[in-house]
Amino acid sequence: MKILEKIIRKNKIEKIFVEESLPEEIKRLSNAEKKDAEVLITSENFEEIIYPQIIAKKHPNKIKAFIHSLINDEIMEKDIPVTYKIIGLKVKKLKIQYLLLTIALLLPFLKIIIPPDDLLRHLVSYKFEYDYSKVYVNSYLPPYNPHITFEWVVGKIHQLLTNINLPELLSVSIVQAILIALLFVGIKLNTKTDKETSIIFALAMALISTRLFLGRPSLLETTLFLIILGSKRKWTQILTSTVMGMSYWLFWIYLIPLSFIKRSVFIPMLLSFIFWFVITDFKYFEGIKQLLFSIESSDVSVGENSPLITNIFANPGVILLILISIIKLTETKNIRPNKNFLAAAWFSLSNQVRYIEIIAPLLLLNTKEKIIYGIERAVKLNPVVLAILGTSILIGSIPAYKTIIFDKKTAKVFTNEKILTSLEYSFPILFSNQNVKLTPPMEIRWTNPKVLNQIKMMRQEGKISCAVLKKYRYTMLVESYLKEKPKCLKLIKTYKKVRIWKVKF
Repeated sequence: MKILEKIIRKNKIEKIFVEESLPEEIKRLSNAEKKDAEVLITSENFEEIIYPQIIAKKHPNKIKAFIHSLINDEIMEKDIPVTYKIIGLKVKKLKIQYLLLTIALLLPFLKIIIPPDDLLRHLVSYKFEYDYSKVYVNSYLPPYNPHITFEWVVGKIHQLLTNINLPELLSVSIVQAILIALLFVGIKLNTKTDKETSIIFALAMALISTRLFLGRPSLLETTLFLIILGSKRKWTQILTSTVMGMSYWLFWIYLIPLSFIKRSVFIPMLLSFIFWFVITDFKYFEGIKQLLFSIESSDVSVGENSPLITNIFANPGVILLILISIIKLTETKNIRPNKNFLAAAWFSLSNQVRYIEIIAPLLLLNTKEKIIYGIERAVKLNPVVLAILGTSILIGSIPAYKTIIFDKKTAKVFTNEKILTSLEYSFPILFSNQNVKLTPPMEIRWTNPKVLNQIKMMRQEGKISCAVLKKYRYTMLVESYLKEKPKCLKLIKTYKKVRIWKVKF
């Protein structure tokens, strides 16, 4: 009886219909004041004993969370024989998930978060016809552009903004916002309630924001993977997996596990292989072989290829998700409810930290019920708390890249120069001026070994060889590492901490 009164008082019950067979004390509830919701109290027979059953026909969103909390806490713990059946939901107020989405979409525009690497070249590659051999020298490039479809799309965004005289860096924010929106859609399709969507979306942003804001093609694959995973419509699965296959040259890393979960993905995966064979003049596997060989043969350390296992130990949140997933697997002993955990295991086989961008969301989705339960043991997730908590997580997830973008005046200095630099300055130089020749290329291990040794020596020892600069006909050096001034160099400009040297012949 107290439970029924509590529901009526807390959730503004408007109309109450009581079945005649129920006791008089319950019938008196039908005289409650008119408010915002509507329920039917009927009877349910448990071994010939009549107990009240509430059917919520019309109610605000908060009654749903309240009913779930009663089932999880009061009813289950106290064994009170009252059951609830929700048969309709009309939300009168804005869901918190959409508030958090709006905040997340504003983050890239409130302060432009400039990634330090690949997105900068993707945005402007249309200016040299997507042909990296025109800008990268003394390098062993793949026989084709492995990101040409992605670059065509983001290049259109950059081109449109420059044509209407808007800041070109705004294109970075737009790409980041698109990926955030797609991540939200992927999370929403894999969650059921406003509370689940809000918390899992905010936590996913916190765990992968440093990767998400990089705006790389692999992040597009991650978000589309989650959309397909949660979609129940075959046409959505087929269309989205086709886009995945044509957007990224290593699409099969994502579509192979998906094909086991969603059979509709298999045909688009085969069509994607055909697509890449055709646009690469049947040299597709040559590029993959070159990538794999460069990773195995080079002693150059690249952060995103560092071991996944050692990096996970530095992330307590991911460790916790793995432990919870293992516990769930041992409890259920069934593949279907653990498909997200198995998909995360697939991506961990590479042992590369870069795949944390998809492993983390999959682990979150795999443990979402336990995560919500655990949080609510500490704090009740009413709409106000949910909004404050979610907003705090989102704001705290903003990455802090230390990218140096050259202004237009400085960028003019690079025109028609053959430049040796380090990887972190190679991308900003190309973004600011496409009329250059550069080393190193986007994958530093594709650099001529003798030139690569000079880059390593410059970074590690603060030295550079004039003989090598002259041998490979470099006209300019851009760096911030030299500890001594070689005789062949003349300082022509400084920009923040970067020094720009002219090579004297």
